[in-house]
Amino acid sequence: MVSAKNASKHPEESSRRVIANEFRYEVLTCYSVAVCVAAVYIKTLHPSVAGGDSGELITASYELGVAHPPGYPLFTLLAKLAIKAFPLGSVAYRVNLLSGLLGAAAASLLYYTAYRFRNM
Repeated sequence: MVSAKNASKHPEESSRRVIANEFRYEVLTCYSVAVCVAAVYIKTLHPSVAGGDSGELITASYELGVAHPPGYPLFTLLAKLAIKAFPLGSVAYRVNLLSGLLGAAAASLLYYTAYRFRNM
């Protein structure tokens, strides 16, 4: 027999399970979006220096210098870590790989934000 104290816990436990399952769904779909976008970015990754400012930014990252103002210090430091961490391809390929992975993370966070705003 269920006491009154235990009966009041059941709806709360049920709602916690629903929230936990919904959170798992959100996380799984965010990871899925990130993996799909990363796969497309990596498949279409430029193997060397592309046009625009990419050469300047790659050089600044490799030498830990300052690109033209504002200098992009966070990107420079992350690119330097990517140059050291990814032991494949040229330096330009590694920095382009970092850009693709950061773009995939941004797409995943954009999906998550839109999903949360839709379900408010």
